[in-house]
Amino acid sequence: ELLTFEYGKPLPERAREEGSVPVFGSNGVVGHHSEALVSGPGIVVGRKGTAGSVTWSDKDFFPIDTTFWVRTKQQTSLDLDLAFVHLLLLHADLPGVCAQTGVPGLNRDRAYEVPVTIPPLSVQRRIVDLMGHLDAHLANLEAGLDAATILRGKARQILGSGTGRRLIDLAARDGIQIGPFGSQLHAYEYTDQGTP
Repeated sequence: ELLTFEYGKPLPERAREEGSVPVFGSNGVVGHHSEALVSGPGIVVGRKGTAGSVTWSDKDFFPIDTTFWVRTKQQTSLDLDLAFVHLLLLHADLPGVCAQTGVPGLNRDRAYEVPVTIPPLSVQRRIVDLMGHLDAHLANLEAGLDAATILRGKARQILGSGTGRRLIDLAARDGIQIGPFGSQLHAYEYTDQGTP
């Protein structure tokens, strides 16, 4: 109802011309070529070998014959964000519907039967945005940046420049009580009005 899996085309290594177009196999990028088969961005799904694997391409690409590429249907009542479709396919357990005899292969008719839940377009975009932030954090961690460095960077991003305040100034202005081990405020001092 939502998309089709289109067959990639044969492109042996000896037939590839030097270029910057990524060539996708079922494992991801396997080389480059001078011409694209599909306009990007797009999604590639492993058909043979690493069947059911899902890969994203930011730009035009060439999926070879061990893959499918994803075409979203235009005649659907649902609006789809392609990046959300990518996430959806990553979590749709496509490897679970692969034939396990001989060389594993993804049968697209079985894949079409996998049920999915599609939220409204605005929610799809929020999910994509959230996952993008998480992916960025993971990339930083994998690059060797510790969590404290990442959080400091995020804090600077959020707060911007020129917004820093000394804690003692805030305490004096807002009436916050401070102490060596947290607040010295006692329960009997709570009121229904005033500083939260």
